Amino acid sequence: MRQVKRAAAARARLALVMRALTILLAAAFALAPPARAAGGDAVAFYPQAQAWAQARHDIRELRIACTRRSGDVYVTLLADGSGKTVLAAFSGAAPRDAASLFTGAGATRDWAWIWDRNGDGAADYLAFYLGTELVVRELPPDFPRGKSPKLSAAQLDFVLHHMRQTFYHAADDNFDGRADVAIYPLRDAETWLWVKGGFVLRSTHFDGRVDEDWAFAERPAERAGPAPRSERGYRVRIDPAEGETGEKVLESWSDWFARINGAAKTCGAEHPIRGG
Repeated sequence: MRQVKRAAAARARLALVMRALTILLAAAFALAPPARAAGGDAVAFYPQAQAWAQARHDIRELRIACTRRSGDVYVTLLADGSGKTVLAAFSGAAPRDAASLFTGAGATRDWAWIWDRNGDGAADYLAFYLGTELVVRELPPDFPRGKSPKLSAAQLDFVLHHMRQTFYHAADDNFDGRADVAIYPLRDAETWLWVKGGFVLRSTHFDGRVDEDWAFAERPAERAGPAPRSERGYRVRIDPAEGETGEKVLESWSDWFARINGAAKTCGAEHPIRGG
């Protein structure tokens, strides 16, 4: 009889423990942020996109998939040898061929590598070409600082050795056609030519308002303080005194996505945007 009572008491205690554990787990899930859509994590995708963007590609060898006018801009999508669309270029006139887009008097500097990570036919991640800049974690101690530093021959060699193509990254992480994430090069506030990392602006609620920002050295998953700001907003321009609100930043990238995906509808299924 005593054994039966002890067993019953043990079962009762176990039931209480399991109930308490259930309550704790429910509370934890209620407090946790909502899970991000599969394939829609720009922070995780950035290293892959950045590595591709900075690799050597002869974009003149791509072929035009289609061209569509969007307001005062012509949007041209270009495909690789497999027929997948990989790049979007923006110009003031319709191009004759791919080479004319990037060489000659009318060459454009406005172009972006694009990806369709969830396979719905629309671009949801882009790496927009910015330029070629000094990219390094640290400058030598004797390197002159300032807006336009005077460089010795050795310092100039250092700069040339560390020149890299730089890109703005933007993503639509919930696949609704609007930008939710923007990733920018992080410049030194004193020495403008020096890119020493990057920073992320993100709308975690997908409502066009930036509610999360941070800086990073190499990978955006490794946070290193807040994103840089000026009195005017986030420092998304080269001049550190300039700035833009997070809402304006995401609105601008949403416009680029709209232009690209408008052209993608013209191309149809023959030249789908490459996946992630």
